[in-house]
Amino acid sequence: MFKKLKPIINPCDYMPIDMIGVKVSYKNNIVFKNLNISLEGNQIVAIMGKNGSGKSTFIKTLFGIIKPIEGTIKYNKESLLPRKIISGVSQNNIFLRRNLDDNLRHITRISQATTFDEQHISHLLKFFGLSNLKKYSARNLSAGEKQKLAIIRALIFKPSFIFLDEPSNNLDKQSIEKIEEVIKNIHENGTKVFIITHSKKQSKKLKAQEIFIESGAVLY
Repeated sequence: MFKKLKPIINPCDYMPIDMIGVKVSYKNNIVFKNLNISLEGNQIVAIMGKNGSGKSTFIKTLFGIIKPIEGTIKYNKESLLPRKIISGVSQNNIFLRRNLDDNLRHITRISQATTFDEQHISHLLKFFGLSNLKKYSARNLSAGEKQKLAIIRALIFKPSFIFLDEPSNNLDKQSIEKIEEVIKNIHENGTKVFIITHSKKQSKKLKAQEIFIESGAVLY
């Protein structure tokens, strides 16, 4: 079991998000029509659906990467997303062919962060059980260790929102349980968590609000 993760951000008050009459186009194709959905502020959100159903487009729209053609998105009843850090973990995480420490310093440099918070990163490495691998090459890590390193990298800047795209892919049962514990812990400390998953069992375990995307429709 992991030790309890210390609070890593100023809690974002579990901000509710409302999509009202939203219409979205991607590559000249209408993906969503007249989306009306409310995402509760105090729950993990599990986004589910078949490959190609529009899960990634939904997330990009939710946080302003893709602008809707019609409709509005309200963040805690405001039209503009507050200036809070958004971070994420994809299915295909790329690391430098260097050790863990160099990989974490690199992401700090390219993001133009002013400081490398040694204490915060040391705490994250210890929490995830990677402290003793700090000088190991990232390419030699197991699939589970790489997944944890990707999450650490996403947490470096103390995000208010984090997206996890199929975080259980290629992991054994024990690693999946650890990742799920991490997700719960991050959420409890005030980070709004969005997870793309095919596992309804995982969604239930995380007590997530479930969003199903199918053929341009969002069901929940």
